[in-house]
Amino acid sequence: HYTKLFNELDKFLYKRFINSTESSIKSNPKLFWNFVKSRRACSAIRSALSWGDKSACTPGDISNLFAEFFQSNYVHDDGISSIHSANNFPYINFGTLCLSQDDIAKAISDIKSSPKLDLDGLKPVLIKNC
Repeated sequence: HYTKLFNELDKFLYKRFINSTESSIKSNPKLFWNFVKSRRACSAIRSALSWGDKSACTPGDISNLFAEFFQSNYVHDDGISSIHSANNFPYINFGTLCLSQDDIAKAISDIKSSPKLDLDGLKPVLIKNC
């Protein structure tokens, strides 16, 4: 529920910002070019990350630091994970919607590579290349 509200507010504020920038192009073109420069400089992936007394600067080290963080916050139960492996459950049932691994693989392969960020702040190519 909060995610939906956040996304709606985010879209509203972004549209308001764009409208304000568009309306001020003639009187203050510098605002437009500042916006363009900010969008070019924006990266969906952070260049550095810190957690506790550790820091990481390379993509691999950042990934490992994320993994360490999540591993420290979630308990892994080997008994359950071996029972619920993908091979034991080849279909996921969402009521009347039934998806196989092949359905999911095809949907992922059909994702178009786009430089635009999705609503979750990630580029679609990230899912496609995982």
